[in-house]
Amino acid sequence: MGTLLQITLGSIYAWSYFQKPLMTHTGWSNQQVAWILSLAICFLGLAAAAGGILLPRFGPLKLAIAGILLYSTGWIMGGIALEIKSLALLYLGLGVIGGMGLGLGYVTPVATAAKWFPDKKGFITGMVVMGFGFGALFMSKLIGPILIGICSTITTEGTVLTAWPKVFYLIAVSLGIPGIISSMFMRNPPDGFVPAGWVSPASENMDSCTSSPTPLECILSKRFILMFLIFFCNITAGIMFIGFQSPLLQDMLRAENPALSPAALAA
Repeated sequence: MGTLLQITLGSIYAWSYFQKPLMTHTGWSNQQVAWILSLAICFLGLAAAAGGILLPRFGPLKLAIAGILLYSTGWIMGGIALEIKSLALLYLGLGVIGGMGLGLGYVTPVATAAKWFPDKKGFITGMVVMGFGFGALFMSKLIGPILIGICSTITTEGTVLTAWPKVFYLIAVSLGIPGIISSMFMRNPPDGFVPAGWVSPASENMDSCTSSPTPLECILSKRFILMFLIFFCNITAGIMFIGFQSPLLQDMLRAENPALSPAALAA
């Protein structure tokens, strides 16, 4: 269920799939549309940091439900923004509010699953985070094409017209329902829970940290700072490519074969 929740949230990674169609629908530039993903990922990070603090206080169930509701609300606000052609509302909805939902929802299944499997933390968190990557695959190859097909009509001239606001509303429902269902399973293990036969390893010191470091000691340790910098560079490069992946590859394919139709390029 943690992986399923991450699949619904990871659909944001397929944003470049909508890049060119929305530019055509609204007349906005590539840069303007690309800011949606930039804002969403920015607020994902900020909300995930806040979520790590709020998780012990409110518990994983409330945080996961809040996350998926905010993310679905972002898609609904995005649909309204496309109806009235308001770029600012799209930024606020899917970028800020949707991004906050992503952050709260992202941190919850990772932290919760790790508590149930303290003996297999690396494996289990990897499985859960894998879902976030799969979200882009499901959105671009399954959810998106199906919903676009439902919301598209062909004119007598053979032109395909897509009701993009309706697509966004249906995406909100398609992601919200499985997201809520999977959120209902986000529960902490009972107090004192340990897997059968497992003994907790001794705590490791972190540079100048004590065996029970405070959050500030951890953040100021060399190990944390280096890990943060490596992660930051990794994510910056990765998200930069993900944000322009579909338009970039379409431009490359068009350069190789100018005869390719827009539909073929998108596929």
